[in-house]
Amino acid sequence: MPLVQPLQRLHYAYAPALVAVGLLMTASARRIDFDDLTELVPAFATIGMMVFTYNIGNGLTAGLLLYPLVKTAAGRWREVHPGGWVLAAISAVYFVLGLPH
Repeated sequence: MPLVQPLQRLHYAYAPALVAVGLLMTASARRIDFDDLTELVPAFATIGMMVFTYNIGNGLTAGLLLYPLVKTAAGRWREVHPGGWVLAAISAVYFVLGLPH
């Protein structure tokens, strides 16, 4: 029996857990301020990147990078915590140097 066949069966084991995690993550979408585009755009980009890249890490880094950039573009850079700038810099390095997977 080839090694690939048993590994393909593992997809059935963790798929329900991923669906449950996805549902729990969508519950927090209720707290997004849809009237404030500086909050909405990074949240939408995060969700979109997660869905289209099939990777939670890519979505989160996109949101962490976009949040300070959108706030700065709107002239509201003072609302970004200094830690947000650090996370944005790390996220930029992640995207510039290439995605690891």
